[in-house]
Formats: sequence, C-alpha cells, structure tokens
Amino acid sequence: MKADPGRYFEQWVGLELWKRLQYLGEGKLHHWRTKDGAEVDFILEWRGTYSPIEVKWTENPVIQDARHLLAFLRNHPQQAQHGYIICRCPRPAQIHDQITALPWFCL
Repeated sequence: MKADPGRYFEQWVGLELWKRLQYLGEGKLHHWRTKDGAEVDFILEWRGTYSPIEVKWTENPVIQDARHLLAFLRNHPQQAQHGYIICRCPRPAQIHDQITALPWFCL
C-alpha cells in the first residue's frame, strides 16, 4: 500500500499554522464544509478577518484547485477578501485576482 503524501503535507501545514498562532498568542484556526461537500482545509481567523487556505500536493496549482476557496470568499465577502493555496510550487503565483498560490516554505 502506498502512502498519500498530500494527507501528510496537509497535516504539516495545519500544525505550522497552529504553531504560529500559538506564538502570536491570538487568532484561531477553523475548517469549513458545506452541506454539498465543498470544504476548505483551513480558515485562519486573525483580528476579525478570515484567510481561507487550501493545501495541495502539486507543483503547478490551477484555478480548479481554488474552487472551494472561491466559494468561501463568495459566502463571506465581509470577512474574507483573499484565499491561498499552499503547495509545492517554486515561487508565489497569482491563480486568480483573489487567490495566491504560495510555496510551503513561505509559511
């Protein structure tokens, strides 16, 4: 049986986000899922704003990877204006005007 590296990568990103919030002493980490099954891996709540974050085991993120981020942004326009894909891309990339892909080492 082959291990799924994406699952471990997502867990690592979640732990890193949580550690940074603990260091700052404020903020919360959430998860979002709709009745239809759309989900966002992490919602970073900090100082009254939300930053939705998807984790993808890819080096080449595409707009399809951001579909649930965009749904979250549509549903929470007052609290969230921008979302992020954390992945294995070599450098930050603008996927959409509201979505940025960030390499894992930029966390």
